[in-house]
Amino acid sequence: MLRRQPLPRPRRPVRYTLIPTAAPASPPPGQQPGVIYLDPARLREEYLTWRRSLNDIAAQIGCPLQTLNRFARDHGIPVRPRGAQVAITSRAAPGRHPRDLPEPLRHVLTGRNARQSLHRLLAITGYASTHQAARELGIWPSTLYEQLARMEHACGGPVIRRSPRPKGPGALTPLGQLLCQQASDYLGLKAGPYVQLRLRPP
Repeated sequence: MLRRQPLPRPRRPVRYTLIPTAAPASPPPGQQPGVIYLDPARLREEYLTWRRSLNDIAAQIGCPLQTLNRFARDHGIPVRPRGAQVAITSRAAPGRHPRDLPEPLRHVLTGRNARQSLHRLLAITGYASTHQAARELGIWPSTLYEQLARMEHACGGPVIRRSPRPKGPGALTPLGQLLCQQASDYLGLKAGPYVQLRLRPP
């Protein structure tokens, strides 16, 4: 049976090649599979200016991460160390390019768990204290304080009033109100029961 119907030969893996130039209007005839045109200036802008991750860029252009990583190093683009929390991932703002996000929201969305931190900021305003909010959210207060501190460092100021802290919208500073409004407008995140946001289309 194997002589009559031999097993198909395994496909050879496609070797990807990045060519440092803007993509032509139409691919030249006879172009090999795996050839991708990428302008180094565009990669520098996406990666350094807009803080996108190499993972997201590689997925967008359709090449392996290792190939894009090598291309960046070959063209003098400093690659962030693995685990560095300074990139905006596609999961943080689905369907949104970082350039379309306003400040301070864009700065807050860098790093892992950024979207979760925004969810928790919107939630804690419904509780009398941060400790009570942490208990209701099922996390340690120190975890919540740490997330708030990272958020405040990213956007350059306090987002909640510490002590004494009023319940409801008064718990947020003007910067916190702005951040929650942007999270609602641009990411569709919902505020807690005590926060009345002035909803408007982004």
